[in-house]
Amino acid sequence: RRRKARRGYRSSLATLSQLAEGDLVMRLVGSDDRLFDEAHVHLEAGEWEQACTKFRESMRLDTSVSTQMNIARCYAHEGKLVEAWESYNRARVLNLDTPDVARRKALDEYSEKAIAELSKRLPRLRVVVSDPPLGVVILRDGVVAQKGTAGEVFPVNPGDNEIVVSAPGYAA
Repeated sequence: RRRKARRGYRSSLATLSQLAEGDLVMRLVGSDDRLFDEAHVHLEAGEWEQACTKFRESMRLDTSVSTQMNIARCYAHEGKLVEAWESYNRARVLNLDTPDVARRKALDEYSEKAIAELSKRLPRLRVVVSDPPLGVVILRDGVVAQKGTAGEVFPVNPGDNEIVVSAPGYAA
């Protein structure tokens, strides 16, 4: 279950917020948990689009390891393997702050397994630029894949990808 360790803290926060700003803030503090729970209902019903929307909105309101992992699952389901891989890796970083050692270990094991499974399906690309100029940037589908270097392997999503290599002083 998500965020159990912080419930007491959240209750104190809700009370302080209510005193300072009124009932509206009181309702908003629990919105991320409500969205997370609603997302799981949609997920169990096979309604991926609705579930993923709720997970993303929940994450916007409150950063959470388990929500980040569910977002990674959404990306994998959508075929966005690079984004899924990156999301699982972000979850691993977030998990460093999980106070419960057993939960932290279980989440690490889950994310490591998911990353390993994704890695088997994740295409990789190497762009070789002979004598790369200073400031070279490689974009993968509009997102920086490499900056300042060329020739390193980076992940790409299956299917068509737009790769753009640019550098200051060179024509596109």
